[in-house]
Amino acid sequence: VSMCNSRVFILLISLFYSVVLFAQDAELTHSFDKKLLKIAVSSESFPYHFVDESGNPAGIMVDFWSQWAKLQNVEVEFIKYKWIDSLQAIENGEVDFHAGMAVNSERKQRYEFSAPIYQHQNYIYFLD
Repeated sequence: VSMCNSRVFILLISLFYSVVLFAQDAELTHSFDKKLLKIAVSSESFPYHFVDESGNPAGIMVDFWSQWAKLQNVEVEFIKYKWIDSLQAIENGEVDFHAGMAVNSERKQRYEFSAPIYQHQNYIYFLD
């Protein structure tokens, strides 16, 4: 098993447990008036959310939202967009949620964020 596959596996396991804990948190349990929630998925955010070779939404956040929907007893429909269009879909009210994005100061002014469901660190590698 390659190092990359091991990291993805660990990330998926961590995400699964985050989903279970997230859905069990009393503050995050909500009764929705709608039984179908539309979620914007960027086709360009691999491995978090993307469109697979069959044209279907896929990725870690698609799995997260699918599991969350089961636990909340609601259905979700993933709507595919280019990244910038996925942000516009939220602002236009075309969707109920975004599959996931990082928080930054500009986005904090425009969107409402939940508590983080996981933390991610990036590193830059270079040859010495």
